[in-house]
Amino acid sequence: MAKRVGAPSHGGKTRVFICGGDERLGLDPDETKCPNVENHALHPLGYADWHEWASEKNKTHKNSKCDGCGRFTIWTPRVKKPPLATPTGRDTPEGNND
Repeated sequence: MAKRVGAPSHGGKTRVFICGGDERLGLDPDETKCPNVENHALHPLGYADWHEWASEKNKTHKNSKCDGCGRFTIWTPRVKKPPLATPTGRDTPEGNND
């Protein structure tokens, strides 16, 4: 379904947005010109699909800016922090001497 928007901030021009339906993975044409393109993550090309993908990807990866083109296209796995150590003696029934 298309949505028409004719806002003055867009020069009064009518813009058409078509959402979803493009689940292919790839790179935007502008991204292929980047000297660091081999580090860019492949992503869905559709608007809605990209946002859904990025939301899920953000749970396990960190997004950072590319040095070559300035776009946020570099995704690196998040480092899991080790669990916090439990203080000895206070949390166990044997060690509670209060």
